[in-house]
Amino acid sequence: MPVYATRLPRAFAYVYTLRSGASTGDVEWRWQQGEGRYETRLEGGSGDAPRRFALKSIGGFDAAGIAPLRHTDRRRGRGTLAVNFQRDIGAITFSGPQIEHRLAPGVQDRLSWMLQLAAIAAADPARVEAGGGVTMRVVGIRGEADVWTFEPVATETIELPGGATPTHHLLRSPARPYDTRAEVWLDPARDYLPVRVRLSHGAESTALEWKGVIPAAPSDRARP
Repeated sequence: MPVYATRLPRAFAYVYTLRSGASTGDVEWRWQQGEGRYETRLEGGSGDAPRRFALKSIGGFDAAGIAPLRHTDRRRGRGTLAVNFQRDIGAITFSGPQIEHRLAPGVQDRLSWMLQLAAIAAADPARVEAGGGVTMRVVGIRGEADVWTFEPVATETIELPGGATPTHHLLRSPARPYDTRAEVWLDPARDYLPVRVRLSHGAESTALEWKGVIPAAPSDRARP
């Protein structure tokens, strides 16, 4: 896999609108990093299950950018599944399937890939413009380890709650039947983070769209 220059996004806490099938709800996405470590969470739900799922990724950084150590995926009614990036032995293992993959530079989990894509775009915007592209390996909780290549589609202005927003639209086409089709719209004004995401698996689809900033808790606000 290619190794790209990266520039990490600043800490954030955003709300996104979630659309999954006929259901709609809100999810919260948080990212923070410091002292060589990071943690990111995406949690929420829709309809009568406002806390239906929680995704988490923790890890550090290396020459290839974001370097996950552990990714967890908790779903209502199913429990938690995990991916472990065992960097000391160069292996990726799973809490569910008895599968092991070689740990290569730049590999991401099903949450960190969005941050890695943003970091690559921020360091080299030409990667998300016409003629560019980004390739990475993305690992899922069921043992899949697929190559995701994002190709620029267009520069598009989309309407968000904050108004008209110029974005870079990228597409990852599925490599086989029932593989993931991923579309992202990256916002240069927000460190190239995705402000719209569409994930499709066959007839099923999930969409996220930026809604706003989560207000800081009183203890987090600057004091005079």
